Amino acid sequence: MSTSAPTTPSASDRTVEAAVASASEMAIGSTKMTTVGERRVVVIRTASGFHALDNACPHQGYGLATGSLDGELLTCQWHNWKFRASDGTCVIGEENVASHQVRVDGDAVIVSVTEPTTEEKLTALWPSLQRGIERDYRGQIARDTARLLDAGASPEDILTVGLRHGLPRSEWGMGHDMAVATDLLHLADGFDDIEKTLPLAHALSGFSESTRDRVPHDVPARVDAPVDQAAFIDAIEAEDVDGAVNTIRALLASDDLGAVLATARSWFIDAVSRHHYNYGHGAIYTQKAFTLIERVPQVAELVVTELAMTLVYGTREDTLPYMRKANRAIDGVDLYVLAAAPGPATTGWNDADNSLVDLLLDADHAPIDELVNAALNGAGVLGLINTVSLAAAHRLLRFDLTIERDRHEEFGWLDITHVMTYANAARWAWTYAPGPRAARLVLLTAFLAFDSGRRHDGSAGTTPSCLRLWPVTSSLR
Repeated sequence: MSTSAPTTPSASDRTVEAAVASASEMAIGSTKMTTVGERRVVVIRTASGFHALDNACPHQGYGLATGSLDGELLTCQWHNWKFRASDGTCVIGEENVASHQVRVDGDAVIVSVTEPTTEEKLTALWPSLQRGIERDYRGQIARDTARLLDAGASPEDILTVGLRHGLPRSEWGMGHDMAVATDLLHLADGFDDIEKTLPLAHALSGFSESTRDRVPHDVPARVDAPVDQAAFIDAIEAEDVDGAVNTIRALLASDDLGAVLATARSWFIDAVSRHHYNYGHGAIYTQKAFTLIERVPQVAELVVTELAMTLVYGTREDTLPYMRKANRAIDGVDLYVLAAAPGPATTGWNDADNSLVDLLLDADHAPIDELVNAALNGAGVLGLINTVSLAAAHRLLRFDLTIERDRHEEFGWLDITHVMTYANAARWAWTYAPGPRAARLVLLTAFLAFDSGRRHDGSAGTTPSCLRLWPVTSSLR
């Protein structure tokens, strides 16, 4: 049995040639649809000579032979896309159409169609996808994503194009587009083959929409920096973007990327536990960023650089008046004792009657001390995380839906969902780096669960019946 690698068919093996028209019968300005091998081709005669393009418009497959020819431009009548007859370049519209070689032998017009190799397809598709993202052409993004998947490209490599374009153009570091892209990449695992286009195209469109017409932002110049967690934290606290970025770059300079990413993760968990960043987005983006890097390690430095900038520029809401009382309570907690408290797996603790959840939802002030006491008496930090998650679910079910339709009210149900994602980020932090810093982050999520939506509860009966049937249980472990 041969063990040699498969060879790529030669161009001649991939080429089909056919005489398709009489030169004397095609006037300048005329077109003709024909078939060469398995390809439908439109033959075009202009003042510059004979040309051949795929007959199917790359937009929605409409026949170009039914289009109008004006000089050297062929127009698809369906959506007015215009292509250069000589090479298929799209001058109005989105992606190009394939062109084919034409020669005239006597009176015979002969078209040669060479099927591209997989490598040739990919070589053409990558820049096409880049152009679609740059111009925020959603259709082109979707079509090129499908074509790339069909040619064997991985979802991770496809998403990388969006990450490398979008992240450097986000105004203040990364945003929702990165977080959503992380989730959609994992969602794509549940789709088969070309159907992965749906989640991936949504992810790429998130970058294209939010960064259209933007130029890359300034990034700190590379300078030597210490591999020092304290220096990294100090730089973020001082809003020193150069120091924060170069310290994390220095850490990632090691050849052992897996080991340094674990260290970087603990540094960022430390950083986001010190403040209530941007309604919880600091911690949420940290979780999403490191989850993304696990799948797309080739963008590790880009992602952590943008994440560091996000924290430097982020709003520290714990410094605002509305949170001062809760923040003083959090600062008074012995985080080492809290982190060491045994949790439900050891103590069997269970908020069976939802009393802790109800306290978090209905207290007059953020019940930080009461939550800490519960943790020290069997709930542990994990029990607090579960409580916050359940409180968020209850708050969402309580939400007065009439507020959602009130154009004068800026708060909506989406704001409450951030409590869920914030708590999930705290659970992730506790899983990977259990200790005082992650414990402090949990207390910050508890404040948001208390505060978010508490002035927007509806009266009994406002929750749709379909939602009232949802089981909300405290049996999480």
